[in-house]
Amino acid sequence: MTNEDILAQGPYIDIEALPGSGQRQAYVVTHTGLKRKIVVKIGTYVYPEDIVRIKREVMLLKEIDSPYYPKNYDFKEVDGGHQFVIEEEYINAPSLDQCTERFAEPAKLLGLMGELVIGLDILWKKRVVHRDVKPGNILILKNGSPCIIDLGIARLLYLTTATVRGGAPYTPGYAAPEQMEYNKETIDYRTDQFPLGIIMLQLLMAGDHPFHPRLVGDGISVVENIKYGRWCRGEPRITVVQPLASRLLGHEPYMRYRDVGILLEEIRKTKEGLL
Repeated sequence: MTNEDILAQGPYIDIEALPGSGQRQAYVVTHTGLKRKIVVKIGTYVYPEDIVRIKREVMLLKEIDSPYYPKNYDFKEVDGGHQFVIEEEYINAPSLDQCTERFAEPAKLLGLMGELVIGLDILWKKRVVHRDVKPGNILILKNGSPCIIDLGIARLLYLTTATVRGGAPYTPGYAAPEQMEYNKETIDYRTDQFPLGIIMLQLLMAGDHPFHPRLVGDGISVVENIKYGRWCRGEPRITVVQPLASRLLGHEPYMRYRDVGILLEEIRKTKEGLL
């Protein structure tokens, strides 16, 4: 069944396609029943473990009631094919990579970092690891607060891992070393701290990646430098957050913050030191 057929059978009008994401195509529509704009995601899957992962994402969003995450309205599998439909809250906001200039000033950046930690801690307390924290998955609302999206590859530590063919998915450039090595035994909430460190430094350095060979002076790629723990320590632009970054970018999970309260306190103290 084509996406057009699926949309035609649903309670949708004013349909507008959004840029696709992997095997999902997203649309902004007006839901005639809910009488509001929502996002409809139509996707396909091949293996049974894929739909298991998708259902887990939906289950998570149904459990969470927080402005840091979009609301989930509905999920269904389409008869006659390996297709599914997800209905989510429509959030009309740019992603972080589209408005980096709003957080170039260190105090505003640290305010954002604190909110991201609070938002992610909602998952961590449920023993869930997002595993795909990156600027494109962070929407910035009008008040400057973040909304975290795309739990498609989140790992629920309390459930059996769905079989992964060819290793676990991740976004190169924002994955912690243990993700790239698919070291399941060490992946936990601290895995999400690693990309937070990358994002923090990128915002301070006008988009420069802290693991880029040009800044590090070593390695052939960002991914290789992440794998070997080489990043731009001592870069003058990051002096104000250097201690915080050093913990967040710890090469092994045990080097990062075990206690989220301590992490939030470090962010607060770092921000106060700027005033």
